[in-house]
Amino acid sequence: MDEMNVLRAWLTDQRGRWTRIAADTGLSTKTLSRIANGEVESVNLRTYTKLREAMKSVSQLAEPAAA
Repeated sequence: MDEMNVLRAWLTDQRGRWTRIAADTGLSTKTLSRIANGEVESVNLRTYTKLREAMKSVSQLAEPAAA
């Protein structure tokens, strides 16, 4: 799966959290929507990096704390 498909799938799964993701990344919810809906074929490195960092932070929040 290419990286844009990974971003699209993740954003689709996170649809209810776009406002928070937008605030955390500095991207607009419209940009997130355009990426998730396949309206853009690629993103610049800055946008990609911000989204990958957001993916990492969300997955860390979802992991149970080690006892």
